[in-house]
Amino acid sequence: MKFYFYKNLKSIYILKLNLIEYVKQLLGVTETVIEDGIINLKVNNDIVIEDRDGEEWVYLYSFYRAEEQIADRIIRLEQAKNIKKISLCHIMNIWKTF
Repeated sequence: MKFYFYKNLKSIYILKLNLIEYVKQLLGVTETVIEDGIINLKVNNDIVIEDRDGEEWVYLYSFYRAEEQIADRIIRLEQAKNIKKISLCHIMNIWKTF
């Protein structure tokens, strides 16, 4: 059984309890079947379950990794020295050559 995140969820993650309720209503299956599906998706690295403040949040693996990589790049940019900074004097000297 394969579970999909639908466009009308409008998020890259969902509270696990809300996901279970949504799938129950959508497919008319039991929580046991849904939990088994969630376990299979996690084992296959299709989803990531993150515990935040005692609640479990479910991400599609690809979205989770993308978010991690973006956050990592933002941190690296913030910590990097600005090596491309050009002084006004340098710009004026270049301008004079035209």
